[in-house]
Amino acid sequence: MNSKGSQKNVKLARSKLADIRWGLRGSLVVTGIYCGWVIAVRAIVGDRPFTANSVSLGTVVLTYAVVGMMAGALVGVMRPFLKWRAGAYAAGVSTGLILSMGIIASVKGYPSTWDRGSWIAVLVVSIAAGFVVGDAIWKRQNA
Repeated sequence: MNSKGSQKNVKLARSKLADIRWGLRGSLVVTGIYCGWVIAVRAIVGDRPFTANSVSLGTVVLTYAVVGMMAGALVGVMRPFLKWRAGAYAAGVSTGLILSMGIIASVKGYPSTWDRGSWIAVLVVSIAAGFVVGDAIWKRQNA
């Protein structure tokens, strides 16, 4: 490959990494808010909400951190498409899918063990939260 082609590939790779870093930065803020919220719930209410769902505070915080970073990276990868409303909604629904599946997996275990209600929850949350998140992303990108 010639020098110009190599330079173009390097620039593209750098811009993709910049997009992923951008998505991760945004997800760090949201993840921090959610983790702060569950820590506050634990401090105020105690273990009751966690034991009722057979999870620990650590599991919830770790789940929020992992799925938040995955969702942020995905939004970063999809950044070139966020200038269109449909692209922003696709990113929102995709991140909603990651988030809902991660949260349900932390409570119910592997997806192969989920009941019909869990799958319906994934579908509903992915679409509903996806459109809310997608709209927020689109507005942020086109402000």
